[in-house]
Amino acid sequence: MRPSWPDNPQDMAWDGEAIWVADGCTLLRMEPGKTCTLARYERPITALAFVSGIGVLAALEGGDSALQRAGNGRPALGRSMAVRWRTSIR
Repeated sequence: MRPSWPDNPQDMAWDGEAIWVADGCTLLRMEPGKTCTLARYERPITALAFVSGIGVLAALEGGDSALQRAGNGRPALGRSMAVRWRTSIR
């Protein structure tokens, strides 16, 4: 069975096993046969970057960032862990 694909994904990142997809305020992890919702944020995701051994960095509308750690479709240590910080470029 093929997982449903978001109608209008904002960004995607590949970790070598699955595709991470920004769908509005939702972070998805898609692999053959299944789709997992890993996080929902208060604001839309504007960009994604996969950092090997660390997780996916999501840039959020308004300048915040969130780091989502997960392994093989299962959140690290049995739960998801998001770290948020404010970024500013001058």
